Amino acid sequence: MPFPAFLLIAATLLPLGGLIVLLSLGRRMGAPLAGYVGAFFVCASFAASGWAMMRWLGTGNYHGIAWGKGIASMTIGWSWIPAAGGRPSLDLIIHVDSLTIGMFVTVTLVAMLVHIFAARSMRRDPRFARFFAVLALTTFAVLGLLISGTLVQLLLFLELLSVCAAMLVGFRTDRKETGRAASKMVLIHRIGDAALLIGMGIMLAHAGNLSLSDLWVGIGNAEAGAPVVLPGGGAFPQGLLTAAGVALFIGAAARCAQFPLHVWAADAAVGVAPACTMIFSGALAVSGVYVVARMFPLFTPSARLFIAMTGATTSATAALIACAQSDLKRILVFAAVSQLGLMLLGLGSGSWVGALFCLITYAFFQSLLFLCAGAGVRAVRGETSLSRLGGLFTRLPITGVLFAVAIVAACGVGWGAVALSGHDSRAVLLGDVAGFAVLARSSGRSSAYSLLFAVPVVATLLVSFALARCWMLVFWGEPRDRRLYEHAREVPTLFWPLIVLAVMTILAGRWLGVRDVLEGAVNESRQAVRAAADASPAYRGKTAHAFEAIWPAEDSLDDDLVAPDQATQSLASARLKGRDLVNRWLWIAYAIGIFAAVLVYLRGFRLTDLLLRIPPLRWLRAWLAAQMYFDDLYEALPVALTVGTAWLLAWFDRLAVNGLASLLGLVVLGFGRAAAEVDRRFLTDRTSDS
Repeated sequence: MPFPAFLLIAATLLPLGGLIVLLSLGRRMGAPLAGYVGAFFVCASFAASGWAMMRWLGTGNYHGIAWGKGIASMTIGWSWIPAAGGRPSLDLIIHVDSLTIGMFVTVTLVAMLVHIFAARSMRRDPRFARFFAVLALTTFAVLGLLISGTLVQLLLFLELLSVCAAMLVGFRTDRKETGRAASKMVLIHRIGDAALLIGMGIMLAHAGNLSLSDLWVGIGNAEAGAPVVLPGGGAFPQGLLTAAGVALFIGAAARCAQFPLHVWAADAAVGVAPACTMIFSGALAVSGVYVVARMFPLFTPSARLFIAMTGATTSATAALIACAQSDLKRILVFAAVSQLGLMLLGLGSGSWVGALFCLITYAFFQSLLFLCAGAGVRAVRGETSLSRLGGLFTRLPITGVLFAVAIVAACGVGWGAVALSGHDSRAVLLGDVAGFAVLARSSGRSSAYSLLFAVPVVATLLVSFALARCWMLVFWGEPRDRRLYEHAREVPTLFWPLIVLAVMTILAGRWLGVRDVLEGAVNESRQAVRAAADASPAYRGKTAHAFEAIWPAEDSLDDDLVAPDQATQSLASARLKGRDLVNRWLWIAYAIGIFAAVLVYLRGFRLTDLLLRIPPLRWLRAWLAAQMYFDDLYEALPVALTVGTAWLLAWFDRLAVNGLASLLGLVVLGFGRAAAEVDRRFLTDRTSDS
């Protein structure tokens, strides 16, 4: 086995070893030793992931096939359950490329910092060891998902992640709202499971295989918009392939809270800060964006357009709701959901590199946001209502500065060489989205494609307003609760995870080579697919189109500008126009959002109290504060329909089924009594006469 693959398997299993130790000895260890033990195993996992990255940057061979950054990916499988005809369909497969290793380093680093933060912030919790056991299981599930090479493995680890997320949300069992939030999350995830099973069933029935690498070879030309020819000579109809892709996407969308399956996200904010960080910066992002990115070659143009529209709708809707929330953690949750919607919009528009670039930078600044909020909430005795906070910068200056760094990155602030990671990744994604809209318009399609760029720009403005509003109401102005203000103080031992996350937030954009690694992952996957196609008798000599719908790297477009190929020139022209649109509008969006928040909340709620005297503004604010009444809509439609159906079935069971059984019982009883009467009058009398 190649050494990088061995290291990644070890990195995956190390948190599982930590789980076993904590389940066995966690109660005896107590706080903070149990937390340090859990952090040790995750630190070891991070070290193994970093070692694997260093080895991957070099080159190597596996059974004569070269692997390494920019060369080719690595797929290793073990036979499990064969399908008809001896063709494997449910093998145990691991897939390793630059994306896998980059995500391993990101997830293990974030998980390690969350463990260190939680070891200090939760040391007085009576269920301290149990919490770290759940964190270890969550880390194992995320890493197992990252290395999975089949749809079946993805489904299994998605289910495990769903269980872990529910346990993290419902960790505080003494609070009624945590149990309700966990139940709602599990219910929505089951809707996604149903869609996932439908999509996998269609793929298995037509392709006969659920390995990602084999599906990339067999169905990788789905982006061409024509029926896919299968090895057996049959065809995979385009409409059915679109339906399968949409079903698979819905399964991932339910887990990353995409519209209209986002109703569980706000309730999950009741979890403790380390739990929210693991859910919204690790489990959510990986189970949603990463899974869709892995299945990207299987999506037809219609399925990708559906993904883009869903992401754009979620991004704008969540940003609007965040602007009117009065709870600190709910604002951060909806800002996170908006960011995830933006990434899915990028994937639907072909910005594979841009979306995953945003995913990695998002993991750092969103974790910093949640952990800074956790440090602040801990300092004010668990208070999260903005109406009771304020003026905390004088008491929590370091937390306020680090929170501001995360907000600047999340808003995409940057200009030229002075920019944080959020600006660099967002600029790449929005540039590709704008280029996609330009290509659509130039090919004579509807002008509505321009909304795919306009909507995320507006969402950027709204998210900037919501996050800047959050900082102003927490750290600026006069204290609105003097008792909480006097109690607040910095905890120096919590600073180290926050400082590391702040450094990564600053450097991950252009200093750590993240974009170069992701572009290398595209080349690796393309080379691996071409090699697999050439090695297969069914596909030898045919063009493998997997990953061809991804926007090419800017360098390759710049090199081909002199080429006579019209398609290349069209892509280059669209990229240039898209980049110009981003340079023109992105800074305007975040500048207006931040400036408006500072202006409106410079003196606390005084200006907003005056504005809310205007009835339309008051109604709009109430509508957004109630999350557009989606919870009520779910209560009125699906929940009411389910309850009504259950009532009708109970009525039918009580009157029809039980009534029929009672009637049959009465009939049998009547026949028995009649037979007894006949026996008494006739048979018994004759016997006595004889």
